[in-house]
Amino acid sequence: MLAIIVFKHPLRAMSPEMGGIIQAIALTAYAAEADSQQAIAAGFGQYITKPVEPAKLLQAIANLIYSCSNLG
Repeated sequence: MLAIIVFKHPLRAMSPEMGGIIQAIALTAYAAEADSQQAIAAGFGQYITKPVEPAKLLQAIANLIYSCSNLG
């Protein structure tokens, strides 16, 4: 069972224009489809299972940066 704790920080409650979007990648050893869905539902932008190849992690980071640049 995957346990995800998403901190309820005031920044996360802000509008995107005020900086409320915080991109994060869930990096975990839990590889079930339900775990992936739970992580995405909790607010993670992407979900990667360990062990992770460095190139895959870098690509995930690049994807989040690209998606942030297209928000505005």
